[in-house]
Amino acid sequence: MKSVITVIRMFALVAGAWFLQGCLGSSQKQTTLIPKDYIGKVAILYNQKDGQKEEHLNDRRIYRIPNCGILKTQFTLREHLSWALHEIDSDVVFIRIDNMGNPVDTLLRWPWQSNSDSENDFFLRNPNRVGIIDWGFCGFSFGDTENYKDVEFFIVDSFKNASKYSHPPEFEKTELNKCK
Repeated sequence: MKSVITVIRMFALVAGAWFLQGCLGSSQKQTTLIPKDYIGKVAILYNQKDGQKEEHLNDRRIYRIPNCGILKTQFTLREHLSWALHEIDSDVVFIRIDNMGNPVDTLLRWPWQSNSDSENDFFLRNPNRVGIIDWGFCGFSFGDTENYKDVEFFIVDSFKNASKYSHPPEFEKTELNKCK
């Protein structure tokens, strides 16, 4: 009888671990939806209690960037950060959408960290094509009371305008206020 109870406990432990892995090991894929006419800096502020609720579609995290360019989300950055710094391919997609939420265009990311001439060639040949010209992670604060540690940023603009922006981009309190 003791061996049956031990087997049941082991099964419960393995099943529980498997279940938790499924819950905690959620997908790292992400789709970021951006208003079709938006040009400029974008910030995703993670771990915001008053932020957009977590949204998933199939195996992807969905981020809906508002017209102001700053999204507060309840998603956490912790589980997502190390993966995102090393991988950028079909797992991370930037899509421009119209006012009805319909996809209009997929934005390509300029591989500014790449040494590959072929990867940079597309942007050099098409300097007016809007894409993601910078992408990374940072933090910022406004005085002692507002501190945003987990921030993903990117810039939506054409390659010819890349020099207009600092790396990482700076965000002003007024920019954050217009998103309330």
